Amino acid sequence: MNIFDIVLDTEDLLVLGPVENVQLQTDIGLTGKRGSRFFVGSGNPNTAGVIPPTEQIQVGDFFVNSASGSRYGWLYVYQAGQNNILSWAEAIKLQPSMYANNIQVEFDNGLTSTNIPLSDITSDTSILNTNKYVVQLTPISADPLLINLQQKRIDAPNYNTLALDLRATKYVLGSWVPFEGIITVAVTISVL
Repeated sequence: MNIFDIVLDTEDLLVLGPVENVQLQTDIGLTGKRGSRFFVGSGNPNTAGVIPPTEQIQVGDFFVNSASGSRYGWLYVYQAGQNNILSWAEAIKLQPSMYANNIQVEFDNGLTSTNIPLSDITSDTSILNTNKYVVQLTPISADPLLINLQQKRIDAPNYNTLALDLRATKYVLGSWVPFEGIITVAVTISVL
């Protein structure tokens, strides 16, 4: 079976090849302002000494803070601020604050509480509003098991842990009953 409707039949042979001679001419234009540059350093770029004085900073340049602490991973942009004063301004945090871990918890009559250090969740441990912490819980179990978050709070007196009060139920013989025992729970906490 032939799927072609047209047959070409010719006795002429035409060979195409490269040109015999190629000339390349270049022209270098005017030198313009350089584009934006990225700098990486430890600390706030507005602080003297963080960026070496030999660097020629221009509006539109970027800086990434690599210092550990609450401003780790922040991207700054060099811009004209109020009264056209040039300075570095925070633009966006490149590394979101997030905690992800599998933890073992023991439930008694379906209830338990576990504490997560705030420093494991975020470098900015001054965030004490629990509505800023989004918690996801997933039981790691072959049995039908539900876990819900009853309450989250910042524990006093040091305010350095996020306490999670959990409730778990297990499906047994057609009904949901409070879970008893130890289970691994995948915990993910992000900060808004």
